[in-house]
Amino acid sequence: MKLLKNRLKPQLLVLSLLLLLINSCSGQSTNPDDCKKHLHNASILVRSYSATMDTLKLKQALDESDQSLLCPETRDKAISFKITILQLLKHYKTGYEYVASLKKTEGNYKYKKAMSYDYFRALDYGSRSDTVNEHIYFRKAADTIQRFINNENSSVVDKEAYYDLFVTMKIFLGEKLLLRNKLDTLKRNYPNDAEFWAVLEDTFIFENQHSASPTFRKYN
Repeated sequence: MKLLKNRLKPQLLVLSLLLLLINSCSGQSTNPDDCKKHLHNASILVRSYSATMDTLKLKQALDESDQSLLCPETRDKAISFKITILQLLKHYKTGYEYVASLKKTEGNYKYKKAMSYDYFRALDYGSRSDTVNEHIYFRKAADTIQRFINNENSSVVDKEAYYDLFVTMKIFLGEKLLLRNKLDTLKRNYPNDAEFWAVLEDTFIFENQHSASPTFRKYN
């Protein structure tokens, strides 16, 4: 359990993914410029959190992101931003309740909404030392991603989906051999994406990046 909690600590990778997502925005009113300013302010606060680990910065960032939810132009990014901040704050119950409240079409999540919900549920059970239900919900999250991948029927590898899948499998499986076998199969099936598979191997097999965490961000 201690190892799992260490994997799920707020880390720089989840922050960098989030900041890359919102960097294009320069965001309380429904004025689009104001919403962009509130989103930009939130990004500054999260950067400050990454340097100081002061959770007050995250709470302030959450308030700023809530303000940017008011505009259609920034709402999708603000939703993703809010989900990530709730995870970093370890507000797991609030997180899955918020995800459940979103409309099906909101955020353009595809598999992300179901994954985020199950992930928050798993984290909530884990925080209460209920490892049985924790495992169940992590597996549900992985199954959701795998179904999405299987239904795509595309020759193009969805790298974000595979990344999320390996993060989740790593958490509830933990066994490197199973991850290695799956990765070897993907290498054979999609040889043109060798560079990406090497990144996954480096992250999840050799564990050179201990901060791996699901992206929770808007699917593009």
